[in-house]
Amino acid sequence: MAPQLVTKLAKLYFKPSTMLFGLAPYFLIVPIIVFHALSLTSCVSTSPAIPNIYLIKLFDNLHNSSADPLQVRIGYFGICGISANGSICQSSSGQSAESLATSLFPDISLPINNATTNATSTEAIATTNLISTALDLQSGNFIATFTASGILFTLGVVSFLLYLRTSWDTSPRRASILRRVAHVSLLGAGALSFAGALAAMQTAEALEYASVDLPELVLSGSVKKDGVVGQQPIRIEAGTTLQVLQWLAFGLQVVFGAAVPLMERGRRSAASAEGWKGEV
Repeated sequence: MAPQLVTKLAKLYFKPSTMLFGLAPYFLIVPIIVFHALSLTSCVSTSPAIPNIYLIKLFDNLHNSSADPLQVRIGYFGICGISANGSICQSSSGQSAESLATSLFPDISLPINNATTNATSTEAIATTNLISTALDLQSGNFIATFTASGILFTLGVVSFLLYLRTSWDTSPRRASILRRVAHVSLLGAGALSFAGALAAMQTAEALEYASVDLPELVLSGSVKKDGVVGQQPIRIEAGTTLQVLQWLAFGLQVVFGAAVPLMERGRRSAASAEGWKGEV
């Protein structure tokens, strides 16, 4: 009984003449835009779940011996400071490591013109160095191609919707331009989405592997004693939630792009029935 029901539903869904098939691709637009927005706004605020969406998180292995060590998480445009006192996130654009250290970890006092070295000042210096490394990795290793992907996808959807509402009989040139813009934009958005998701995943996993499994690889300097490479000063772990969101966005874009010719086929049938002329 269950297989027969699934077969009937599949036939209903993929039948071009049904209202369900005609509207189904449009339901993909909202989640695609939402996944793009969540990916790009990762670590920019302390809104629910936002601090858990990150590219990588960094720990200080040398100056942090607590059971719950402080950590720094980065997104494409944001940065989070996680400590026992809670989470603080903000945009990292135009910020220095020192100012971010004060904002993200206000409970850690920074030594100013003080030659003495105590536990607090040592931890503060280590925290500033940790944030500096995070900023370097954010700006030099993670390119926000999802920004361009989201813009192109929005342009493609708007152009396609306008194309569907344009008559070839009265505005053939406008309809032709809108159709081509929609196709090129959606194709470019899918390509950039795939490139961004793949690059972010490989970069994050490579950094994690380098900091955990390659102790002889220099990452922000190696700690040596008697010529022996010791513990890495910084440990990096890749974020999984952001990767999942990016791959979901890409997958839904592929489905939507595959549905575009079928939606055009429905428009072609309607155009033929109404006697429209020109390329459809």
